[in-house]
Amino acid sequence: LVGVGNLLCAWAVGVGGYVAFALASLVLGAGAGLLNGDTQKNIMACVPRERTGMASGLSTTTRFGAIVLAIGGLGGVLAARSGQLLREAMAGLAPEQMGRVGEMATRVAAGDLQAALALLPPGLREAAAPLAREAFMGGFEALLQVAGVSALVLAVVVGVLLSRPFLQQQSGVTRNTVAENFTRGRG
Repeated sequence: LVGVGNLLCAWAVGVGGYVAFALASLVLGAGAGLLNGDTQKNIMACVPRERTGMASGLSTTTRFGAIVLAIGGLGGVLAARSGQLLREAMAGLAPEQMGRVGEMATRVAAGDLQAALALLPPGLREAAAPLAREAFMGGFEALLQVAGVSALVLAVVVGVLLSRPFLQQQSGVTRNTVAENFTRGRG
């Protein structure tokens, strides 16, 4: 649901319209809500009771570390794509302003359209405003596409890895603890 929700959000950004984006965001939010609770529950089910405190801390730290990395990586996608689209648009509108496009692109990617436009001569600002807005939207669409495809690919990888039994050797008997925990309602 997370991958599909991101891709639906990317589609909604490209199509435009609040209703489409709101509905796509509901799919994304539902997926994130289901994923977050189940992930923690399954991690805790695979750990002996006496180690649940440490496991919970490690799980939370790992998830937040991944979030920080995702924000940085996806922010880079947003900045790079917004900058590329802004450079292409400004080359057609005002080639003499290409020296300022890098600084403008940084501000556009940060969502500060007014500061980006303030770098241009007053006569160009009105014509450049929709181009800068479209560059930001194109960068946001690319960010959502990368997030969606990444989520789908990682879901397949996790599915493949989890399809193999997790065996634990205990007092000479090999048992599948994941299956046992799952059947007891802890997984």
